[in-house]
Amino acid sequence: MNGFQAVVCGRFIVLCTCQDPRNEAGATVFVESTDSPHFYTYAVVPINQSEERILSDRVFSQEGQVESAITEGLYRKIFYKEFECLDEYVKKIVKEEPVTGRTVESLQNVWGSGYMKPYYFLSSSVVNNEAIKPVYELYLKDPRVSTEKLSAAYNEEAFNSFNFEVVINLFMSDPGADPDEKIFNRVVNDIETMDDIPKGIYSIFVNDNTVFKQSFEGIKENSLERTTPDEIVKE
Repeated sequence: MNGFQAVVCGRFIVLCTCQDPRNEAGATVFVESTDSPHFYTYAVVPINQSEERILSDRVFSQEGQVESAITEGLYRKIFYKEFECLDEYVKKIVKEEPVTGRTVESLQNVWGSGYMKPYYFLSSSVVNNEAIKPVYELYLKDPRVSTEKLSAAYNEEAFNSFNFEVVINLFMSDPGADPDEKIFNRVVNDIETMDDIPKGIYSIFVNDNTVFKQSFEGIKENSLERTTPDEIVKE
């Protein structure tokens, strides 16, 4: 069973369907999982143009895209407490500082992929990741498997921090404000010293209030960033 088969076996809501220049003979369908693990992904739906017929038996996804999305969702599922700590932290920052995140609508409607939250997203893959691979394989065999069994399958001794990334992406609340270096330094220092958040590497961005309309991405020349090759490593 491949990643896309696991997707169609689960419960998903269709967020939008659009024409994609990479898929001239069909449509791209963006979906969000309604079950745990939660993630966003998409599938390519071929269409017989002459017969105006959807070729449902030929639906496919980009290689590795769905697999990575599932992997990120599984990390969030088995490290629930650590992610709860991270969520509480970013909520505290947004409450105490003049920053905000992306809207849920932007995550749903603009090429959402993998596990994403308004203030951060994850980046990981099952390829060459011996720690999460047994969890992924167990999930493919039984998408209804319990969290306890998934956690037991995780190979902690094989974990490599560079196989799992958390990207914190914040925006200034004031439309006229430049990225605030004091806020940026606070987040960097906090992440460096916190011990109860997920292990992995962390990239941090503080942007102004503007985003690119087509992608809702906000990283630009004036953004403050701590990222490759100087990510924060949590082991």
